[in-house]
Amino acid sequence: ANSVFTYVLHAKCTSANVMVRAVAAHPGGSATNLGDHLNFGSGFLMRNLLNVVAPLMMQSAEDGSMGLILGMLGNAESGRLYGPKNNRGRGKPVVNPPKSYENDPAAMDMLWKVSEEATGVKFDIKQSI
Repeated sequence: ANSVFTYVLHAKCTSANVMVRAVAAHPGGSATNLGDHLNFGSGFLMRNLLNVVAPLMMQSAEDGSMGLILGMLGNAESGRLYGPKNNRGRGKPVVNPPKSYENDPAAMDMLWKVSEEATGVKFDIKQSI
């Protein structure tokens, strides 16, 4: 939903000639504490398997944050999703091309309307002078 919202926001700002940069980023698989509450089983095998496999599939939290930092401070292009190449779990942030469902006009319109309804805010982008 975040990538779809970003594509919609970019399109609306571009058509209204509003100079807002709409960028989305994902961290890939990053070794943070976000999954600490998940129960993958308490067995010896599962615990040790995760300790071996996770570092091979994940990157550090710092490396995972690079897409966000690029979007905020770098030369990131508006209307783009940045993350590890091919939506993989690790790697430097690059532009990830949208999937067909991410730039589907019906899905984009529906998400925008549902977002307005959920927040109770009509977000009307006015053309800038």
